[in-house]
Amino acid sequence: MNPSTTCTIQLSSGYTTNADGSRIPKYQPAFQATAQVQELTENELKHADALNLQGTLSSIYLSGFLSGAVRLNQTGGDLVTLPNGDVYLTTKVLEQWSNWVKVIATLQNQKA
Repeated sequence: MNPSTTCTIQLSSGYTTNADGSRIPKYQPAFQATAQVQELTENELKHADALNLQGTLSSIYLSGFLSGAVRLNQTGGDLVTLPNGDVYLTTKVLEQWSNWVKVIATLQNQKA
């Protein structure tokens, strides 16, 4: 089990559309939260495979709320930045409770 750590959260607030049709994601102001990053379990790996998720995936437990893409709200996934600079994008919410959440997140950039 990995230790809990303080990370930076940026909740998605939609996007802006450029003249060429490309989209630039927008985020609410960043805030701090406690999180724990774990490897995916065998069942979570099967679930991610069935969703055709690719890349470096991890499960993140967070004290608070995160969401993946919500088409109705026109928002994308939220960002979680770890103290080492690694940035993860929330791609699938596995569990959501009143005071914590468990998500599958995809690594966006890895600091050396």
